[in-house]
Amino acid sequence: MNGQEWVERYRRDAFGDGQGGHGYEYASSPKVTLSASIESGRRESSIPVLNQRSYTGRKPVISSSLADTPCTSLGVKGLLRKLNAILSTSYMVETCPLSTFLEDYIGKGYDFGTVYGRLCPFCNRAVPWWVARQYPWAISHAWMDEKDRKDVHTPINECEWPMLMPRDADLDLIHIEMLNNGAEYVWLDVLCLRQKDKWQEEQREEQRVEWHDQHAERCDRCVEDWHAEQREEREDRRAEWAVDVSTIGRVYEMARKKQLVCYLSGLGRPFALKMDDLQSDRCWFRQVWTLQEVNKAVIIGGDTGDRFVEKGMRARVDEELSSLEESINAGDNDDDDDDDMGMPVFIALLEMRRRVSVDAVDKVSGLAYLLQTHEIPPYSVAESLEGAWTALVDELNMTYRGHLFFLYPKRGKNKLWRPSWRQAMEGTLLPPRLSDRDSGWSGNVRSPEERGVDCCDGPCINSGSDPYDSDGTFQERQFWVVGERLLGLKFKKVSVFQIPNKKDVKRLHKLGVTTNTKTFLA
Repeated sequence: MNGQEWVERYRRDAFGDGQGGHGYEYASSPKVTLSASIESGRRESSIPVLNQRSYTGRKPVISSSLADTPCTSLGVKGLLRKLNAILSTSYMVETCPLSTFLEDYIGKGYDFGTVYGRLCPFCNRAVPWWVARQYPWAISHAWMDEKDRKDVHTPINECEWPMLMPRDADLDLIHIEMLNNGAEYVWLDVLCLRQKDKWQEEQREEQRVEWHDQHAERCDRCVEDWHAEQREEREDRRAEWAVDVSTIGRVYEMARKKQLVCYLSGLGRPFALKMDDLQSDRCWFRQVWTLQEVNKAVIIGGDTGDRFVEKGMRARVDEELSSLEESINAGDNDDDDDDDMGMPVFIALLEMRRRVSVDAVDKVSGLAYLLQTHEIPPYSVAESLEGAWTALVDELNMTYRGHLFFLYPKRGKNKLWRPSWRQAMEGTLLPPRLSDRDSGWSGNVRSPEERGVDCCDGPCINSGSDPYDSDGTFQERQFWVVGERLLGLKFKKVSVFQIPNKKDVKRLHKLGVTTNTKTFLA
């Protein structure tokens, strides 16, 4: 499903009745308090993040202990009694139309939080889109070193996979902080995106060794079965990640309509950055995926009242965020939201160069939403860098494809008309000041229906002088590509030159030696 199909399918949910109809009236609801001392067993005064100490309000929130209560222990009457008490209703089992559904939920072994999530957003449970039917808030966070993380199994995602959490963070405290920020539905990657289950792999390995010790004569079959299970699990994760990892950027786009909370010192941890932290590979500003997570409505999570913040650090963070927002929105059209093109391609590539990732292909995949591609190539860790880059370029809008053709100064290593991924990451790129979208463009590169067949629509001179280099202000038709015709009429790019003087550009135009031509590119 591409972006347009998504909008057409969910427009009513996101912009109409679904998005507007979720605004429950809580003014008459009783006040509820969630305390960190009850939720986590810690004294409130010992918790450095102020918004994680307690929440008091009229939103019908429930405690984690109630959410974890099995519905089988309540029965239909007990379940309905709890719901009536929380929602200030007075339904009877005999007349309640939900009774049949409640019986079904009990039969499925749901806990109270899962059932409550079908009725109200404050359930502290992972729920599917069709339950929320509104734009969620989003959480972005820096990743800690492996030695500073722990695996947490939680009923919030039905213990489907372990969450990777900082050792000193607590999900229940994050829940309280998000309530204080005003959130209803929140997207958090470690809860909503399947993680690699290291614990499960270790358990299976222990079981395999134990089985091998007991059945040595059948060890070959044991090893074969174990590897088959491992392969099946990896394939399931790859299939899920192919779609889910690729489309994470959409979540943060949706958060523009709501809010984004950034934990710059690690998920749920107090904001305590130091200047040296900005140079660390673990820094939020140096991670590949966080580049697509920036928007105009950032809340810095983990606020401690500045008790642990180095003087001037908050100002430095605000400066970094403003710079990122400016770069990301450089391709937006303020007059027409439908004409927004995303981050200019060379600015995005320069930004990716400065960032680090666990898997090399993440740098390519992390560009899709930034560059507003037509469709999103599926994510695969096994994909080669050049293969992933080619798939991405095939989906770029023709203006940014034109930038790769006209503004990259050298011949490409694979496709001659544009840089290879290695060239894009290591070669000389155009200065950002010359790569925005408002540069008087007159040539685009589009890809016909046949994949891999690229062509340029624009002015062409069939013969000319040798290329030369010059520096100057970018004007319409200032950049020209020099090359030669190959057999089959394909154009082989050799180099790029500039005409820095505007008068020279006009004089060339008046000569009448250019013709608008469709040129197929090698």
